Amino acid sequence: MSAKIGLGSPNIERVTSKQITELAAFATASFMDTFAYLYTAENLDLFLKQSRSKEYYAKEISNPANHIWIIRDKDMSGAPIIGYAKVGPNSLPVTSPKNNALELAQLYIDKTHQGKGLGQTLLSHAIDIARQHSYLEVILGVYFKNIGAQKLYERNGFSKIAEYDFPVGTHIDREFIMLKTL
Repeated sequence: MSAKIGLGSPNIERVTSKQITELAAFATASFMDTFAYLYTAENLDLFLKQSRSKEYYAKEISNPANHIWIIRDKDMSGAPIIGYAKVGPNSLPVTSPKNNALELAQLYIDKTHQGKGLGQTLLSHAIDIARQHSYLEVILGVYFKNIGAQKLYERNGFSKIAEYDFPVGTHIDREFIMLKTL
């Protein structure tokens, strides 16, 4: 059974094993829509198999420390996924100042639904989850050229604390690590 949080029109649900195929398809499409132009086909294929596949998400939801939420277009079962967020224990290559951070590892909104406040909805939900689980901070990595996402995070109290190399296959991207103290 999926946990649902009423939001008026869109609906947030915690992902279950029955939704893995749908999530993996959406996650793959949203990553490709956003970043595919940066990579060779080989690097993109390798990355998607490692971090956007059905097997990847099945493993992730089997860990009770991880939370993956989808947001649907309408408050009804079967409506298409238009965004998702994944949170879990910090895996970024930095220790947060209080050493108690929940990592927002993925947050994507379908390109046709961006600018409607859905990213803010999922981000606020992730921050609420951190508070509910007694985390003192929320940490995330964001592509250094993704200015729109950086501005969203800054508006919500995140600040850049470090940079790191993020591999996509054999290609290395520069990412900023941002932190919010709760």
